[in-house]
Amino acid sequence: MTSDANAPSIDLVEIEPTAAGASTPAAARWIPQPGERVRCLDQNNVGEVVEIDVDKAKALVHWRGKQGEHQDWLPLDKVAPLDGRGGASGGAVARPVELLTLPDVLGRTPAPSIVRRLLRRREFAVLHGSPSSGKSFVAISLCLSVATGERWFGARTEPGRIVYVAGEGVYGLTLRLRAAIGDRPEPHAGCPVDPLVDGFLVVPRAISLLNPVDVDALLTKLRELDEPPVLVVLDTLSRCIVGGDENSAQDMSLAVASVDRIREELGAAVLAVHHDTKDGKSERGSSVLRGAADVMLSTAKKLEDGSEVVTVVVTKMKDGAEPAPKRLRLAVIDLGPDPEEPDERLSSCRLRETAEPPRAHPDLDERSEKILTTLRESFDAEEPPTTEKLREATRIPKSAFYERLKTLREKRLIVREKRGRGHVHLLPEWRSP
Repeated sequence: MTSDANAPSIDLVEIEPTAAGASTPAAARWIPQPGERVRCLDQNNVGEVVEIDVDKAKALVHWRGKQGEHQDWLPLDKVAPLDGRGGASGGAVARPVELLTLPDVLGRTPAPSIVRRLLRRREFAVLHGSPSSGKSFVAISLCLSVATGERWFGARTEPGRIVYVAGEGVYGLTLRLRAAIGDRPEPHAGCPVDPLVDGFLVVPRAISLLNPVDVDALLTKLRELDEPPVLVVLDTLSRCIVGGDENSAQDMSLAVASVDRIREELGAAVLAVHHDTKDGKSERGSSVLRGAADVMLSTAKKLEDGSEVVTVVVTKMKDGAEPAPKRLRLAVIDLGPDPEEPDERLSSCRLRETAEPPRAHPDLDERSEKILTTLRESFDAEEPPTTEKLREATRIPKSAFYERLKTLREKRLIVREKRGRGHVHLLPEWRSP
């Protein structure tokens, strides 16, 4: 994409920490209490407050590190609450507590949609998949549709500004954006009517969700915009929690708390691009992530008739019915000669709509098809699932799952077989002759 000296950019500023002992109004400064768990900023660890010395503005904190148990007096500006506020940025100001009556609650309207029947403002969405499953291409195509107000593969969008945190680097993102923009003229500063000129902003590095100062820097920069973003993308989540442990409920909770700050303070949705486990059966890391997300989307890529097809499936929809899966073809786009190797060509991919394959069982509904597909793709004859494992893999509500499983067994599309002390479910062709 063509660059210009006057083109909008977003560079994070470093927030200077308040010096120890700097004056802060007593009513505004957060004071930890004995027994409270806090974040030790310099130690990048979590500890428990043992004692407070208000006169010296210090807290005696006990924490467990790699070298064993530690206990030390720390300045109050070097500890922060686990909600990610305060600490080195000068102490947190307590958030006001609001009480709503039932009529107040019932009278509130839902947050505006960003993508109809998929994502609203202030929601937290996670897009996960195995490496090279097309998840970043899905995120980019969705963002460009929102930035321009165009439909995203049939779904209406409400136009708004996008902020894309390119945690894995800008070069690969540049190629993918060039391919995704396609035949559309590349945006440039001399074309102010093009919504992509300043409607799609990129942060060229990862933001540490475990570092309140880094999150403050991002929020400070985004508050300077004349129009706040409607969607902030973190690509990838793992790059934004470097130094933390994805499998730790504690670290993931801190990351989610920072995501909540971004959503609350900007009124924007947050979309985190995340990796799957090695077996590809679920997203990586602590279950805190799935519990906190409003929307979960998974991507899977398969070769069909010589084309790579990416299937996007909504596996969690906190409010509302899960939309039907989207099947998108990954088309290779030639981007011209490589400046460093003129004999070589640069290329990337763009998503296009693809025709739906004929249903194997037209008389079944989508949830019944999903049970069959999950059984076929996630299990095998050697390790068939129990009823509960199959239900968990499909993530279909219990009553709907059992109703459809019964129908599938009656149609002999699924066979129930006793194994050991329990029962498992198999496809008919898995049974020994």
